[in-house]
Amino acid sequence: MCLPCSEYVPIDTGTGVDPLDAEAIFDRFQRGTNSGNIAGRGLGLAIVRAIAQAHDGEMCVAQRPGPGTRFELVLPACGRSV
Repeated sequence: MCLPCSEYVPIDTGTGVDPLDAEAIFDRFQRGTNSGNIAGRGLGLAIVRAIAQAHDGEMCVAQRPGPGTRFELVLPACGRSV
């Protein structure tokens, strides 16, 4: 039996994502304007989104109140598009 889709929702308690950066952070070599001295090259989210889209899924950031960020990764189950 297959579910309509699989959804993964990682949430962290870090500095969060500025709403103005919400789409740009999925571009290669782009980092949030508030990333400061946090290590990284700006590739991780671009890679995850590319993999999701290659499987007819999607990755996005959902704003939430307070610190931290909620990312939503939705993948179709059994080869069905979402």
